[in-house]
Amino acid sequence: MISKERQIQLREEYNPEGSLLRQHQHRMLYILEVVSKLCDQAGIQYWLTHGTLLGAVRHGGFIPWDDDIDICIFRKDIKKFRRLMVKELPENLILQCHKTDNNYYHPYLKIRDLNSEMQETGDEDLNYKNKGIYIDVFPVEKSHLTFVKYSYIIWGRILYKHILPKRVTTFRLVLNKLCYTFFTIIFSICRLLDCIIPSKKWNLPYGCYIATAPGGFEDNDVIPPHVNKSVVFEGRCYSCPNDVDSYLRKCYGDYNKLPRTDEIEPHIEGIRIWGDTPVNV
Repeated sequence: MISKERQIQLREEYNPEGSLLRQHQHRMLYILEVVSKLCDQAGIQYWLTHGTLLGAVRHGGFIPWDDDIDICIFRKDIKKFRRLMVKELPENLILQCHKTDNNYYHPYLKIRDLNSEMQETGDEDLNYKNKGIYIDVFPVEKSHLTFVKYSYIIWGRILYKHILPKRVTTFRLVLNKLCYTFFTIIFSICRLLDCIIPSKKWNLPYGCYIATAPGGFEDNDVIPPHVNKSVVFEGRCYSCPNDVDSYLRKCYGDYNKLPRTDEIEPHIEGIRIWGDTPVNV
């Protein structure tokens, strides 16, 4: 963790209390608290991952300039998680996936706030039904990194260049559905091969290579991510991977080193927030 004095300096520079970014972070923290409590009650294992886990370890909370929250769950729990979120989320939050939003094609889920609206960089959210503040939920599974990597090279190029940033017409909607169905089948074939030739590495889902560790995660990095393993994030305890140091080193290398200013890339171009963020969950 960086020094308390340096943390105070960074927060004063990037996300002082009352700033729009800090309001954004408070709203995400509320979503995380709701989701974590629901997962705990339902026995669904989750853990903080990537920049959110890095923030917990290095900053004790949000990386000061960060504008998203990431958590992981096991892919075997994805259906249970979806049902839980649809049934139990409070009325100001909503689950976003392809089943709830026809124009959402990512292989991971979002939990969205309904009392805000934002615009992501690159027009990624151009056709989304809901555009509120969110946290990302990534399913992880044992898979062969080569399959994950090359399936993403093809799918990611189509998704980010030809599906998400293009205004939907009837023709394009049909074409998008055909592409999505085709790659769903391809990913299922890859998973079948993973069963025939088992992999020892945990990776993020097919179609999501860019956010995974370069070499995947070992069992000891991840399991168990629940009950006895937790980190403090913004003054509250949340589940974390089994070996946080190994996990973060595989993601970032020397994760205690702060990036240069020109390496900081925001995800958001504009945001509106209304209403008060609930204090208690």
